[in-house]
Amino acid sequence: MTDFWKPHTPYSKPQQCKHEGCHKFGWYMGFCQKHRHYGILHEKEAKEAQLNERRRKDREKKQAKRDAARLKAKENRKKERTAMKKRSIKRKSQEVMYTILRKTYLDEHQLCEICSMDAHDIHHKRGRTGEKLLESDYFMAVCRPCHDRIHNNPAWAYEHGYLLRK
Repeated sequence: MTDFWKPHTPYSKPQQCKHEGCHKFGWYMGFCQKHRHYGILHEKEAKEAQLNERRRKDREKKQAKRDAARLKAKENRKKERTAMKKRSIKRKSQEVMYTILRKTYLDEHQLCEICSMDAHDIHHKRGRTGEKLLESDYFMAVCRPCHDRIHNNPAWAYEHGYLLRK
């Protein structure tokens, strides 16, 4: 017996059902009325595959644009960079000595001199230029938030003696 069910299909002639073991004829994606849901699933899968392909291509386009922007930014950074200023031999030796002084000072003064938390920074009350880098009389062990507070509020720091005139 022939199925007269004919939904809107891409096929014009009835075809034998593609479902295994079925010998009926159908119009919908090569499936009979009983097995048409396989055709619907196939159609959904095909649409999903097309959609995924479109999404993949869109992602590739966006990635290509991002890569081009990164490359351009990288080229611009290369152009803008300048060589670091060379340090004198004297300054290099001062920095080596300062590293040793800094470690010993932080070992002796483990707490922040402002808030009594763990100290990780050395604050130089008179600055670090020239020989002042090694003057431990003007060192202060401070935590990072207090160090930021000193430099962000110089009036407060001068008032409390955390900054001194150079």
